[in-house]
Amino acid sequence: MKTVSIILITLLALATTAFAAPQQSFEAKVTGSGPTIIFIPGLASDGSVWDETIARYADTHQCHVLTLAGFGSSTLPPLKTDAFLKNVKTDLALYIAENHLDSPTIVGHSLGGFLALQLAIDHPQLASQLLIVDSLPFLPASMDPTATAESMQAQSAAQRDMMQQGGQNEAQLRMMMQMMTTAPANIDRALALALSMQSDPATVVQAMYELNTTDLRSQVSKIQTPTTILGAWVAYQQVGSTKESTAAIFDAQYAKLPNYQLHMSDHGKHFIMWDDPLFFQTHLDALLSKN
Repeated sequence: MKTVSIILITLLALATTAFAAPQQSFEAKVTGSGPTIIFIPGLASDGSVWDETIARYADTHQCHVLTLAGFGSSTLPPLKTDAFLKNVKTDLALYIAENHLDSPTIVGHSLGGFLALQLAIDHPQLASQLLIVDSLPFLPASMDPTATAESMQAQSAAQRDMMQQGGQNEAQLRMMMQMMTTAPANIDRALALALSMQSDPATVVQAMYELNTTDLRSQVSKIQTPTTILGAWVAYQQVGSTKESTAAIFDAQYAKLPNYQLHMSDHGKHFIMWDDPLFFQTHLDALLSKN
């Protein structure tokens, strides 16, 4: 009898494992009604980066605001995977299909913009239009035009290992955030999101590793979705960049994207929607008017 009980318990455990629900890679907060907009935040950020934007659009649109597992205030357990971005992209396609979201507009900031590009590459008919906020198909090439996904492997792996061991402190992160947004309150806000006391450090560094070793510059040719790109340049004036030179970097990276418009903010740093909300809203309004 004892042997039978052990067998039954073992079979039940195996069955539970076999039919366990797959781990969620993001959670979504839905607000408002009307045509659908999906908002994807950037690295180590959660859906709160879109709070002011949602206050502007929830009266006329159904806003789906994502928070990725392991980022910011996410209540989901971090993903233990070496394909974080691929999991999020796959789950987002399923989310759109399962919720019968008809031709949504997708707005992605930074890493969120990269994810929007990946989704549109693999599912060209899924979204009606994209708004990419200060994001590039291959970030390392903006600093080193000779960089390739292969050449970045060792460097990115070393950076991942350093950060997993606590390679950046709060002072270093604050200096970084000063390059990303203007108002002191927003610097503190971005810093709070970036600190590991909220985000899962392993998830953040894995996402960074994948971002730095994935080159979408050729693959964007598959995107059929009309795409508006908002770029930031003012933070780099101190190192000699101009609006024209920064726009040239964007154009070079998106050269194979067949249907895009690029607009450069004259006031916003990386968090354009915080620093230059009128510019951001003007271009999102223009996209939505076409849908």
